[in-house]
Amino acid sequence: MSSSYKIALVLSLLAAPLLCALAAGDGQHRPPSKPILTRLAKDPSTSLYTASVKNGGGQLVLDLAGPLVWSTCPGKHRTIPCCAGVCAVANRNHRPNCPYTAAGSNGGDGGRCACSATAYNPASGQCGYGDLTTVQLSARATDGKNPLFQVSDRLRYTPLLKNPKNTAYYIGVIGVAVNSVQVPLPPGALSLSARQGTGGVAVSTATPYTALRSDIYRPVRDAFAAATAGLARAPAAGPFDLCYQKSALPPTRIGPYTASVDLMLAGGQNWTIVGASAVVEVSQEAACFAFVDMGAAAAPAVIIGGHQMEDNLVVFDLEKWQFGFSGLLLGTMTRCGNFDFSIGSQ
Repeated sequence: MSSSYKIALVLSLLAAPLLCALAAGDGQHRPPSKPILTRLAKDPSTSLYTASVKNGGGQLVLDLAGPLVWSTCPGKHRTIPCCAGVCAVANRNHRPNCPYTAAGSNGGDGGRCACSATAYNPASGQCGYGDLTTVQLSARATDGKNPLFQVSDRLRYTPLLKNPKNTAYYIGVIGVAVNSVQVPLPPGALSLSARQGTGGVAVSTATPYTALRSDIYRPVRDAFAAATAGLARAPAAGPFDLCYQKSALPPTRIGPYTASVDLMLAGGQNWTIVGASAVVEVSQEAACFAFVDMGAAAAPAVIIGGHQMEDNLVVFDLEKWQFGFSGLLLGTMTRCGNFDFSIGSQ
C-alpha cells in the first residue's frame, strides 16, 4: 500500500520508447524536452518511490540507476526486432549480479527474432528476463508559470559524473563536515575510479537512507556523536546505531535540532543535511542518525538515499549533465507536499 509522498524531482530528458523491459535514454543529442509532472508515492514496506505514468494503471518504481523501465506485460504485446537499435541500448548495461541471457528469442511477430533484456528488481534483489515492447506513458505537462513559491531560485548546481561500469548518477564530493568541521577520512576515500568503476558518490532513489562505506561511515558517525554529546541517547534501532530520545531534540522549523552534515562538493559548494534530513523518527520516543553503514566492500563509497532528498528540489539535468539541489525547503516555510497538481498547463 502506498501513501502520498513529498519529494520534488525533475528529470530533464525525453521519454525513450517504452518497453516491457524499457530501454532508458541512450545519451544521444535530442531537442530540448518538455517537462512532465507526476505525483510520487512511497511504499511503506520497501521505502521505494512509485509513480503512476503508465497508461492502463499500475505503479512504476522510480529507480534512477535502472537502465530499463519495466513492468509486467500483458499476454499479447508487441515485440521489438533483435536487429533494432533500441535492442542494443536495452542490453548495453547488464547488471553484474544478474545471469547473462541471450538478447533475443524466436517468439516475435511472424516468427522473427524478438528482442529481450534482463531487468533488476531493487525491492527483492532479483533479476528478471522479458521481452522489449512499447507502451504509452502519460503525465501532466507544465509551463512552470503557476508555482506560488519559486523554489528553483534556490538551486545550486554541480556536475554529474559518469561511471562507465554502471548507469547510476554520481556527483563529485571531496569531503564531509559535521557542524562545519571537516571529518578526517582516508586519502581518496570519496574518489571515483573510472577504470575500476568503484568509489565515488552516487545518488539513488532506491536506497532509503544515505549509506556510507565503513571507513567513511565510522568517522562521520563518531563526529556527529561528538557534536551531539549533550543529547540523551536511545537504544539502537534497525540499521541505525546512533539514536536519541526525541524529548532531547528540540523541534525547529526544519525538524529536530541536531548537528549538520555537509557534503563538500567539488567546486566549493556544500550540500547541507540538517534537521529532518539528518535524523529519522523510528518510534514515538526515539529518532536516529539517518545514515547507515553499507559495509567495507561496496562499489560506491557513498550512496545518497531518498530520505536525504525528501523536501528538497533535486534536478537531474541530462541535457547540461548537471545536478541541482535546493537544500531542505522546510526553512522557507514550504515543502514539496504543498505543490498543487491541479494547476499548470495540461
